[in-house]
Amino acid sequence: MTDPFKSINEEVRTFQIAPPQNISAHPTSLYENPHLWTATITGPPNSPYSGGKFKLSLLLPPDYPSSAPEIKFETKIFHPNVNARGQIGMGTRMGELTSFRVSQVLVVVYEVLILPEVEDAVDCGAAGLYEGDLEGFERVAREWTGKFARG
Repeated sequence: MTDPFKSINEEVRTFQIAPPQNISAHPTSLYENPHLWTATITGPPNSPYSGGKFKLSLLLPPDYPSSAPEIKFETKIFHPNVNARGQIGMGTRMGELTSFRVSQVLVVVYEVLILPEVEDAVDCGAAGLYEGDLEGFERVAREWTGKFARG
């Protein structure tokens, strides 16, 4: 079993030395609660989220990295895999991970911004629009990005 505090310290170093492209993250307080993190994802270029800065919160479980963190978008986003409370549904992609390091999980979130997983949709309206009217979906997603994620 992996020591969660050792894993958390390794993650902190990863984000200091070689963070994933367009992603930053850190514990809100390494000493008070190293399991509570904040992250920022820059919207992928050539997507309706381009130019946006999306804030997320992560709560690492006691057995981190063996179990997935709870992740929530704090910035409003129009996306099939994110509900109105910011909760994310992407079970298929998360099931492919062998460990749930913060860096790996956030890369999956970034990739889902590029290519939504409608089979794991938690916003049925956004999923329906994505599948039935891609231009309309992208227009609404760009509007929300401009309204909520420009900072």
